[in-house]
Amino acid sequence: MLRNYLKIAIRNLLKYKAFSFINISGVSLGLTCFLLLALYVKDELSYDRFHEHADRIYRLNRTFLANDGTESLRLGQAAPPFGPLVKQDFPQVEQVVRLLETGALVKYGENSFPEEQMFAAEANLFKVFSFKLNGGNPEKALENPFSIMFSKPMAEKYFGKEDPIGKIVRLDNQFDYTVTGVFEPLPSQSHFHPNFLISFSTLNDDRVYGAEGLRTNWGNNSFSTFLLLPKHFDPQKLVSAFPAFQNKHVGPNTSKYSILTLTKLTDIHLRSHLDSEIEANGDIQYVYLFSAIAIFILLIACINYMNLATAKSATRGKEVGMRKVIGAERSQLIKQFLSESVLLVVISVAIAFLIMMLCLPVFNDFTKKQLTVSALVDPGFLSILLGITAFTGIVAGSYPAFFMTSFQPIAVLKGKIASALKNGQLRQTLVVAQFAIAVVLIISTAVVYNQMNYIQNYKLGYSKDQVLTFSMADDSTIDIEAIRQRFKENTAVREVGRSSRIPSGRLLDSWDAYVMKGDSMAPTEINVKSLSVDEDFIPAYQIEMAAGRNFSRQHPTDRTNGFVLNATAARLLGWKNPEDAIGNRFGYGKIRGQIIGVTKDYHFESLHQKVAPIVMFYQPGRLGRVSVQVAGGNIKNAISHIESVWKERFPEVPFQYEFLDQRFANLYAREQTQQLLFGVFAGIAIFISSMGLFGLSMFMAELRTKEIGVRKVLGASVSSIVGLLSQDFLKLVLIAILIASPIAWYGMKTWLQDFAYHTEIKWWVFPLAGILSIAIALFTISFQSIRAALTNPIKSLKSE
Repeated sequence: MLRNYLKIAIRNLLKYKAFSFINISGVSLGLTCFLLLALYVKDELSYDRFHEHADRIYRLNRTFLANDGTESLRLGQAAPPFGPLVKQDFPQVEQVVRLLETGALVKYGENSFPEEQMFAAEANLFKVFSFKLNGGNPEKALENPFSIMFSKPMAEKYFGKEDPIGKIVRLDNQFDYTVTGVFEPLPSQSHFHPNFLISFSTLNDDRVYGAEGLRTNWGNNSFSTFLLLPKHFDPQKLVSAFPAFQNKHVGPNTSKYSILTLTKLTDIHLRSHLDSEIEANGDIQYVYLFSAIAIFILLIACINYMNLATAKSATRGKEVGMRKVIGAERSQLIKQFLSESVLLVVISVAIAFLIMMLCLPVFNDFTKKQLTVSALVDPGFLSILLGITAFTGIVAGSYPAFFMTSFQPIAVLKGKIASALKNGQLRQTLVVAQFAIAVVLIISTAVVYNQMNYIQNYKLGYSKDQVLTFSMADDSTIDIEAIRQRFKENTAVREVGRSSRIPSGRLLDSWDAYVMKGDSMAPTEINVKSLSVDEDFIPAYQIEMAAGRNFSRQHPTDRTNGFVLNATAARLLGWKNPEDAIGNRFGYGKIRGQIIGVTKDYHFESLHQKVAPIVMFYQPGRLGRVSVQVAGGNIKNAISHIESVWKERFPEVPFQYEFLDQRFANLYAREQTQQLLFGVFAGIAIFISSMGLFGLSMFMAELRTKEIGVRKVLGASVSSIVGLLSQDFLKLVLIAILIASPIAWYGMKTWLQDFAYHTEIKWWVFPLAGILSIAIALFTISFQSIRAALTNPIKSLKSE
């Protein structure tokens, strides 16, 4: 029986070639988009789930509150004493492991490279996280001080084919470490990716950190601390006990300004967006967004099929009627229609897989991922795909199957189906639905483009172009001034400034700010961020002064008690005008001095954040970031000169640099990807919808062949007939625009709220999307309409 249904289904697909081609193309494109986006979503949702205990691992977070109770700093790390004390006070916690991210110059033989993604890790790391070791004992590899483990790629980089176990490497030209193991790199679906692991016990050495600091330093909140909890344990029990825990160990009333929370390991990548994360995380909102786009495009493809199948069924009315007359039961006819639909979808799925494999490398470039087809070979995903195939085939074919077979044979043979199809409300509703989805995507693409353009052209308050940045140790043994002068010997080097952080990063450091109240200094409730700078930082970034002056070597006391605020800090601290702040006494942490200048506001962080109040001052030992402003036409010459000076001073350390404008662009890489994907998928949605309109106009013209012939005989012009055939579809597109516009407005308004500084949704976006949709629809319909209008009426009437 099934074989017979398939034979008839194949015969009908071949018989109606145009119908089959349009439907297979539309469904294939829809499924291709769905599969690509499904791979993306599956990848995002799989982060950190490869760990055996993933569902029981939680990260300890620390949030600091300002005097007014607002959150001033949210960290995904905590101070070093917290780890051991949590294990001591809460015996139900099975394991606590601490990680400290660092970096060092690693040297072995002639190979010497500055390395990042290096972590000091406690010896029980492998009892919490699932690492695959290629060499070394997981129980002892991180037990002894000055032990180091290499990831496999790093081991090959330094040792080639040699066995690295037992080899001695030197870090920062100071300490010798013994290689105790090699581990496989963590999968890309991990929220951190260590290249090196050094034993945490190394930090007990006073030359590195100091055991006393690990026990008592509550201010250095740089330690990622993970807890392994028992099965079915409620983490909120710990969180509720943390206030008393802090007050006990840190000091009375600590819980008033410091809050400890827990984040589940598998939630870090998508749901954790703190001020300090090990790596940039994703966003669950984007997962929802791309899931919705995938479903919408698949719906458009299904709607196309339902519309075309319903319209085409009018030409099969006599076939259905005759089969009913000769004894075919309704259930048999339903099965026949559904088998044709499912077969078409199965063919479309096969084609979609081929297209997806061809598009995957390009899609990976867009999303900066390493997606592979092997991710689809998963029992869970395959079952979902099988369900989607069946769902798409059955749903897409259900309406024509049940609609066609519901008529009595006499009604079918009298042409009542054709009459009903001309005014089908469901068909019209489906056309409106698919074009509404496409219009939402068009408007969203335009808004995202406008916001990205706004960001690129927004005045940041500093110059990000032709600024070269790199790290250089702020060490008293290094003659920084001599190096600066050597850099400036090249005329292409304009300024050389140093600072603790550089624009495009986050401002994470803050101390209490003090201003004069009466005759004494009093703390304020303003959370002022700190930025350590030298005299050349402000000129290097061409930051404008609003009042007062910059730091100067002509005033030696500037380095000991001089402060420069930004305009926001001056205003929040109580001075209405920048000039009013100049000369006033000011305190920051334990430093007391006076305000010598106020800069205009500049956007140190991304435009996702508002301009923070900033205090700049000189703090030796923290000026490890160098910013070099170079002349636009001599960049290569300047880089070559700087590199030669670097090699003179630091022959064993490779020179590594980056341009600030590249860092700035990376801040919005996620939004740029979103803009591109919106545009691509909006185009595909419009294309699929247009294919459906083309097919519908073709079959509706076929249904009205006799009517068109009669109108031409009576003197109707080609333009009037084209207008007659087009007006019904254009009305539906207009309705779709009216429905889609408020939906798109609300969605994009919500999206823009994620930016502290954003463009407004322009009014012209909506008519532009409408005109574009109407133009595409009219262009699509006109082909078939003109063809039908130009047909010889004698031929049209004869065919009837």
